[in-house]
Amino acid sequence: MHDTANYTTTWLFGPSAEAKSRLRRVADALTIVLDPGIILPRLAPATPVKVLGDRTTVAALSPSALGGRPGRGGPDWRAMNVSSFSVALPDGRSLEVSVSGPEGATPLVIHHGTPSDRTQYRVFAEAAAVRGLRFVSYSRPGYGGSSRQPGRTTAGCAADTLAIVEQLGAARFFTTGWSGGGPHALACAALLPDRVLACATIAGIGPFGAAGLEFLEGMGRENHEEFGAALAGPSKLQGYLERQA
Repeated sequence: MHDTANYTTTWLFGPSAEAKSRLRRVADALTIVLDPGIILPRLAPATPVKVLGDRTTVAALSPSALGGRPGRGGPDWRAMNVSSFSVALPDGRSLEVSVSGPEGATPLVIHHGTPSDRTQYRVFAEAAAVRGLRFVSYSRPGYGGSSRQPGRTTAGCAADTLAIVEQLGAARFFTTGWSGGGPHALACAALLPDRVLACATIAGIGPFGAAGLEFLEGMGRENHEEFGAALAGPSKLQGYLERQA
């Protein structure tokens, strides 16, 4: 975990000031959510209630902890549900995905931290829903129920993200990522410029080994332990993660 003081938001331009402003309002809300001293004790993942085919319908979202309200004629976010399903990829892998918010709305794809998964927290989903966006989360390869992808690179997430968005029937989307998800959001913006409306990172990590960058500076003890295990090799990392599970 990062120290609270290091929760900052980095902005990339979108094709219009309106698109950038729209994502800014959502990411500002998520930055508040990510302040561990204020919001995290109140976070509660949605609870599965029934399975419908290959989709898991999840309990309806509670009233917004962020004080947002739907605009006139906009969606009623109080009635939103979270649906979970798998996306099959051309190489035989699959990704587990969760979606909430108004049907047919522009997606906001969020890239989770390291480690984490597709779990949608109510305050995150509501921050998007009250702004008329469809909130999309997924587990990266090797996390949750998503297939592993040995040798994968950060850039590879762009194709995975595009496959998810296309299955939802959307042509363009917003994207954001926090902590270890930050570089993945940036990869989507860089490699899918005709698809990404705007991009933001929240407390995103920098490139490991970059000149003049102290990679672990400001990070909490858990990050030092996890990255140390990762640098020591797959067996050390697996042992560390199994002890944390």
